Amino acid sequence: MKEWNNPKSYTQSTITNSNDFICVQRITRPKDYIIIVASALMTTKDKIGKLVKQQRDIINDNLIGDYEGNAYMFINQGIRAIKKYNDKIKSDRDSVILIVFEEGYTFNDKKIIEFSAKSKNTSLFFVKNVDELINILNARKNTCREIQEMEIYSHGLPGGIEFHYDIAYYYNEHIWIKIMKKDGTLNKTMIDKLDKKIFSKSARVRSYACRTGISEWNESFTNSNEAKPENSLAQYIADKLQVTVEAYEKRSLYDQTYNVEDEEDEDILILEREKNDRNNGGPIMSDGAIKPPISGDTPRGLKDDLQTYFPNN
Repeated sequence: MKEWNNPKSYTQSTITNSNDFICVQRITRPKDYIIIVASALMTTKDKIGKLVKQQRDIINDNLIGDYEGNAYMFINQGIRAIKKYNDKIKSDRDSVILIVFEEGYTFNDKKIIEFSAKSKNTSLFFVKNVDELINILNARKNTCREIQEMEIYSHGLPGGIEFHYDIAYYYNEHIWIKIMKKDGTLNKTMIDKLDKKIFSKSARVRSYACRTGISEWNESFTNSNEAKPENSLAQYIADKLQVTVEAYEKRSLYDQTYNVEDEEDEDILILEREKNDRNNGGPIMSDGAIKPPISGDTPRGLKDDLQTYFPNN
């Protein structure tokens, strides 16, 4: 492959010979393209839906999702992103790294993920919590590597990206309760543990989690300013790590993950997913999601699509 030199992403050393001629040596650090994927926890909401479906009862489609499909949408998006980053690599010193929060994935799931990563020349790490994630990312400093791009596929709330997330339903109360395990939350406190030197000067972080780009909790706003994006986790990441961040103000939708327009291709993918399911796994596709996430409709009054957050200092 052809060596790629980004003029903004190198360190300099000066060499002076006996005749006082000065030579500036540019040393480009190898680039890492990192994909972070949330756990495959099937929410209580989806577990209820699966149980009801098995019992052939009828329940409101607005309350029940696609069961295992919802739990595996993140890993399918992560696998899809591998190809995108492999196409971006300009040097054989650069690499793609897939980091997966392992909770909820079966033994056979992990084997499928390992095979997919290996066949795509991608390094793979399974982690139990955010502290382990932070340690892997900060290891760039010891290996003289730097992060060029990083994408996150996960649940999210204003102020936090939730890699371990559940929703419980209390029948007698008739309410849904969000449950987040603290060891799976990437918030401002955890961002403080990251060393900004592990990112290149032109690094980009992209969050496909819900509402990373706002800080206010509400379902309707007059405009984006009312949701205070300047106090959002996205802006905090941009300022703290001196990187450009892309994130949603609204909720993100993953409903295009399994959406195949060609019937023949759909039949092939369905067979692949069902084979994994029969082998005590989930609906993981070898090439990942069909289409990327998109912006949802809520909260209302906010901007659609990914918004860009630049460092303020």
